[in-house]
Amino acid sequence: MSKLEELILKNCPKGVKFAKIKEICSSLFAGGTPNTSHSEYYDGEIPWLRSGEIDFNEIKKAERNITDLGLRNSSAKWIKANSVLMAMTGATVAKVATNTFDTTANQSVCAMEVDNQKVNYKYLYYILELNYHKIRSSAQGALTSLNLAMIKEISIPLPPLPVQEEIVRILDSMADLQNNIEAELKERKKQYEHYREQILGEQLSKLCPDGVGNVRLGSIVKVVTAPKKLNKKDYLISGIYPIVDQGQKFIVAYTNDESALVPKDDYVIFGDHTREIKFVNFKFAQGADGVKILKSKVGVLPRYLYYSMTNLDIINRGYNRHWTIVQEMEIPLPPLPVQEEIVRILDSMTALQDNLEAELVERRKQYEYYRNKILSFE
Repeated sequence: MSKLEELILKNCPKGVKFAKIKEICSSLFAGGTPNTSHSEYYDGEIPWLRSGEIDFNEIKKAERNITDLGLRNSSAKWIKANSVLMAMTGATVAKVATNTFDTTANQSVCAMEVDNQKVNYKYLYYILELNYHKIRSSAQGALTSLNLAMIKEISIPLPPLPVQEEIVRILDSMADLQNNIEAELKERKKQYEHYREQILGEQLSKLCPDGVGNVRLGSIVKVVTAPKKLNKKDYLISGIYPIVDQGQKFIVAYTNDESALVPKDDYVIFGDHTREIKFVNFKFAQGADGVKILKSKVGVLPRYLYYSMTNLDIINRGYNRHWTIVQEMEIPLPPLPVQEEIVRILDSMTALQDNLEAELVERRKQYEYYRNKILSFE
């Protein structure tokens, strides 16, 4: 029997009781926004959070500050450190966070200052994180908003403090593992991007002492046309072959229609609107919104083409970076042996990232499984 199971048996002989948020908080309130027409109200010394900063995270610093004058002339209030914050509107509505410092916030943020004799603030955070989808579905109006009255009435299981503290210890340890992997992955990505820029820039002259010329991107690729583009009505939730399209996810759906497949080969996929660049070496179909399917010509390694395109400043040059413009950009084209060496080096670095990303996915699944199991009190 685990320590948590022993604590539950000892402290909850008749099961876990429930309580409403309003019953376990010493204070619950929304923030406020100083009048934006008064510049003297902003860029001061007082941290001021906005709802977009709340994203299932521990907030250690505010993105914006207000002045003491701004605080006194608005409905903004001080929020104690170690409170639970919930976004009441916007893209992050119903998401929660904790704060490590005293702060203020705008009117779209609900601050829950807990009664420490009744609830551990991290326990409240975890239980609200678990119930995010349920709480979000209760949001109302065109802006999908929550209000204080709704939040106060949220009911949660409330075991005694020793049980809450053990739950927090377990979930904190699992969350720390994820955070460590995320931090390492972030550093690896920065390292990779820096080295990619160097090896395709300044260091290229060391690999090519005789010099290397630039070529127009459109001159070294062939745009492949899929046998047919699939309409969204043809998209399947599951299937044998992925459908590649633009959007938040590169693979947006699936199909079983073999007549729509692009033959298996090495391609670079470019999204006209998202400017996403992906390397593909499997059979796939092309989606309704469309992407450019690029096949490198003789003398250009597909992986070298991919790395060179990701090194171009495509995303940061404005929205209208469609293929008609991108194809006019230039990349260096060294001899094939040099391309092979560059690909070998960058492949080894991306493999490290891939391994970390795979481990992070597994850790997140593990965390969610145990969080759901622990907080069900079954």
